[in-house]
Formats: sequence, structure tokens, C-alpha cells
Amino acid sequence: MPPEQFQQNAYLDQRGDIYSFGIVLFEVLTGGHLPFRIGKTDPNNYFDFFYKLHLTYELPKLDTPLYPVIERCLRKSPDQRYQSFQDIRRELLKLFEQSTGKAFIPTSKEEMNASEHNNYAVSYHMLGDLKRAKKHIDLAINAAPHYAPAYNNKAAFLAEQGHLREAMAIWTKLTVDHPQLGRPFYNIGSYKMQLGELQDAVHLFGKAIRREPDYVPAIVNSAIAYQQMRDAPNALKYYKKAIELSPSDAQIYYNFGFFLYEVSDYQNSIAMLAKAVKLNPGHLSAFNYLGLCHMELDRFEEALGFFDTAIQIDPSYKYAHDNRKIVVQALDQKKGLFGRLFGKH
Repeated sequence: MPPEQFQQNAYLDQRGDIYSFGIVLFEVLTGGHLPFRIGKTDPNNYFDFFYKLHLTYELPKLDTPLYPVIERCLRKSPDQRYQSFQDIRRELLKLFEQSTGKAFIPTSKEEMNASEHNNYAVSYHMLGDLKRAKKHIDLAINAAPHYAPAYNNKAAFLAEQGHLREAMAIWTKLTVDHPQLGRPFYNIGSYKMQLGELQDAVHLFGKAIRREPDYVPAIVNSAIAYQQMRDAPNALKYYKKAIELSPSDAQIYYNFGFFLYEVSDYQNSIAMLAKAVKLNPGHLSAFNYLGLCHMELDRFEEALGFFDTAIQIDPSYKYAHDNRKIVVQALDQKKGLFGRLFGKH
């Protein structure tokens, strides 16, 4: 609600909606955060509290070209905001042209329909309903026969069903017909990686990243491929980049921690694995490798605690049981040596 909406007999027009649009745009860019903190409120005084809040809060600065648009949308006085959504549209179009170097071309009705069916397909796929996923992919392609994302997902569904040759044919055609897209290069690279063709894989991941610099899966797979090639400097570079782009992904921290364990950098491995389990307290492998890192540093009591935690999460987790036995033996030997040295054994 804009500040003026709290006032009795206030004149309301689309500038109030523009204020709300600014709030939503701020949330989109910050992962759902509001531009103000609500804190504790008195249930008997909500109206006055929120009126004062909207009148007095200071808009946090965001590092984005869209910040001036948000700031103007959220000015306290309606007269200082954009006066119409057409004004905002002109501003956004100008920003788009400045950032891309080309004019904005609106999505056609056919592509909008295709995009909707493509989103349905992805959602059904995530739910495990491949039949409906395939149905909506076909509807997307029928709606817009040149809509590349639908073909990319169709190939992914085919590959998942074991029709790899058909999938590879579609992805390869996409790299020719739509060379600006990164995903097809990434998908081909992923299957090259599965075949052990690591040089080809990193080459294809590089093409994907050049087209989509913030596409985290291609960056992570580059790191893993370089790790498998024993190219530690490049693996380190890509893991750092992946975390920079996706700082809340527990699996990336785990992969990075596992890499650091492999190169015997146990202290830094512990730091990455600790972040992984903080983000995902049920990550068995992360707890297991935390235990292994502490074992390598002769911190057997700490190692035992991590293996026990993994076993508590999943009593059938074999690796934690096996490693726990090794730690218990090491502790027994240590106690035995202590006793012999000091005459207590």
C-alpha cells in the first residue's frame, strides 16, 4: 500500500499501483525481501504502524541498473513518482537497449503460448509425470515451431529415456540454428563428460558459459571436469565462480569441499563442507568428508562426532560406519600408547 492510501479521503490513481510495482520489483531482485523491516508490531495499532513505516523507511541501495526505476516508483509523494506505467515502460526499454545494444522485440503470442506449455512440461517433469511433460512439450512446439527452449527440453526428456542419439541430434541442430543459446552446448558437454571425453566436455561448457555467463550448471560441471583432469587451478577458478553466483547452493559447497579434500587442503575443505551442512543439515556425504578431513588432521574425537551425526541421519550409511570403525581403532591405539608411556596399561 502506498502512503497516500492510509489517508482518509485521499485521491488514489495508478500512481498507487506504481508504488506497489516498485515493491514487487524490489522483491524480485532481492529474493523476496521487502525494502523495509517490519519487526514486532502491536496488533491494535497495525494501521498507524504501517502508515508511519511507509512514510519513514529509507530504501536500501541495490547494485543494479534497475535501482533508479525502483527508487522513483517508491517515492513517498505520488507527484514525484512515475505518472503512468507508460513512463516506466519507456524507461525499461531504454535500459534494455543500453544493456543489450539492441531494441526490445516483444514476445509473440505464439511464443508466449509455447513458453507457457514449456513451463508446464518442466513442472510435470519435476513431479515425475513424464507423460504430461511430453504432451506439453509437443504443444509448445506446435504453438511455436521455432521455439528453441522447447526443443532443448524435448531432447532432455529423450535422453532421460535412453534415446540419446535422438537427443544429441536435436541439441546439435540447436547449436547451428540458435548458436546464441548456451544450454544445448552444456547438454552435449554433459554427455561427453559421462563418456569420459573431458577435453571435449570442458570445450563445450566453455561455449555455454560464453553465451550464458551466469549459467551455474555449466560452471560447476567445468569445475568437476577439470577436477577429474587433475587441473587444480582451473577447478579452483570455476568452483569459486560457481559459489559467487550461487552462494546458497549446498551441493556446490560440498563439491568444492570434496575437491579441496582431494588436493589435501583439509582446513579449507572443512570450511566448505561446514557451509554445505549448514545449508543442508541432511547432507550425508558432507558429514562423512568432514570426518575424513579431521581424521587426516589427527582430530579423531571431532571425526567421530561427524561420523556419528551421519549415522544418526541414516543408520544404514555404510561409509560412515566403516570410517567410524577406523577412528575408534585409532583412538584405542592412542589410549594404549598413552597408557604404556605413563604406566597405566
